[in-house]
Amino acid sequence: MFDQAPPNLPTAPAPSGAGPMPSAPLGGSVPPSLPPPRPPMRQGGIMTPGRQEPEDIFSDIDQDETGTSGSRMPEVMPSAPQRGKGFRVLVILLVVIAVLLVLGFGGLFFYQRFIATAPETIPPLPATSPSVPTTPSVPPSAPVPTPPILEEAAPDIEEAPPAVPPTPPPNIPAPTPLQQADTDGDGLSDNQEANLGTDPNVADTDGDGLVDGTEVSLGTNPLIADTDGDGLTDGDEVNVWRTDPNNADTDGDGFSDGQEVQNGYNPNGPGRLPEV
Repeated sequence: MFDQAPPNLPTAPAPSGAGPMPSAPLGGSVPPSLPPPRPPMRQGGIMTPGRQEPEDIFSDIDQDETGTSGSRMPEVMPSAPQRGKGFRVLVILLVVIAVLLVLGFGGLFFYQRFIATAPETIPPLPATSPSVPTTPSVPPSAPVPTPPILEEAAPDIEEAPPAVPPTPPPNIPAPTPLQQADTDGDGLSDNQEANLGTDPNVADTDGDGLVDGTEVSLGTNPLIADTDGDGLTDGDEVNVWRTDPNNADTDGDGFSDGQEVQNGYNPNGPGRLPEV
């Protein structure tokens, strides 16, 4: 074992000028050539005498094992993933989900259509015989005591005052012929016109179409032509429009008699005045 030299030792180059190596004789056994000595190692640029390193007798074995292990194929190949099986499981899962959804929606539809909307059956009431009303017994009422009658005192009657006889009207002397004189013939004596302030010589002092005596009897002012101030003279109200000379709005419609006449309306009632 130790006598056999390893085959992987380096060989020394042939010296220059030497001839070709003689070929080995055929059929003869040639002892193996010894490896040339190793050159001395350099250390720090100085040649040092070489030291014989121990030979590694297991280097060939390690190389063979590493060479064979690197090229060795695995005995069992990993199986490829089975794609068809996972796809089949996914399809089955989707089908189950679809079936559950169909059953759920179908059950909900059936419940809402036939169960939830079904009319409630009301059980009939048991027949009851009409009860005869019983008359409650009324206890005898206790006698009500009669309150005593109190005598009321007669109210005091006030005595009426003694009747006073009416005083007779004062004796008015009869008018004298001078007091009865009516110069303008308006129905007022000259003395009365003097008291009223009218002109005893003019029958219509204010010139409104009514004589002074008529105005006094109607309650209008014989000194003012339009007593109520409605825009119509006292004479026109009495003789033409038949309105009240003492009331500015005879028919009470909110418009004065003069405004109604100026706009063509009847001052003594509804409607318009007839066209003449």
